[in-house]
Amino acid sequence: RKGIVVIPIDQNQSAGLGVFVDFFGKPACTTFGLARLARISGAPVYPVFLVRQGGSDRHTVEILPRVDWVDTGDDDRDIEFNTQRYTKVFEGML
Repeated sequence: RKGIVVIPIDQNQSAGLGVFVDFFGKPACTTFGLARLARISGAPVYPVFLVRQGGSDRHTVEILPRVDWVDTGDDDRDIEFNTQRYTKVFEGML
């Protein structure tokens, strides 16, 4: 239907529900849901952030450039590799 799906990736996951990727220099169990959905559907991934304006209640929406899927040739590696790429975008916003 060409809708929008939002998947927060900044949540700590149980070991069976995520993959360990580097997050600010430490291994963090991160959801692989975004990577799996991107792989299965072929849908583009656009990082979107709500950014608070100073100490106010106001926010702006920042939409970053699309993060294209990278196919490593190994399904399990694809999930980990692309999850790491999405996490790096998140780190860049902090």
